[in-house]
Amino acid sequence: MCIRRCGPSGRWVGHRCYGFGQGCLSQGCRREELRGLCRQLGAGHLGARPSGRDNGGEEGGGKGFELWNPLRDVLTGKRVIVVDDSIVRGTTSRKLVAALRKAGATEVHMRISSPPVTHPCFYGIDTDSQDQLVAANLSLSEIAEQIGVDSLGYLSIAGMLQAAQDDDRNFCKACFTGDYPVDVPEGLKRSKLKLEKVSH
Repeated sequence: MCIRRCGPSGRWVGHRCYGFGQGCLSQGCRREELRGLCRQLGAGHLGARPSGRDNGGEEGGGKGFELWNPLRDVLTGKRVIVVDDSIVRGTTSRKLVAALRKAGATEVHMRISSPPVTHPCFYGIDTDSQDQLVAANLSLSEIAEQIGVDSLGYLSIAGMLQAAQDDDRNFCKACFTGDYPVDVPEGLKRSKLKLEKVSH
């Protein structure tokens, strides 16, 4: 979680506040550095799991955010920007936002460092079926309303490829575009979760 300048005006929204990651995205910033989320000792990785195979992360709708403790004395009265790597179903994001508001944050904005995930992966990444992917079914404003943020923004596909600094043909972008390197029948896309349940 990083609290930094927000919007075209560049106004400060609060202190920088480290949570999920280490380090700050606003290099050269002289704002006070505080930790707004403390991870419980022994907490594991919150990997994606479809419903029914919950490991505590977003995809099972489980208790993933309970692995983190918001610090009220840091968050109270602050306008917060959460920077995360992705939103898949939105379950964890919604719990995170609710916890930050409960801890006293006056505004919560979210910025995602990937494009919207709109298609399932068939090549080893354990994402849900397309019916369960929030960005495949809702608009940007609808996602923001569902997870409870004041504003929401994603990195564009062009921005992602620019950051990678390599030929875009070297990357699979199927989960963002639906353009699979190997053709996947539409029926199989919709039944991905059923196949995973059988295989497990």
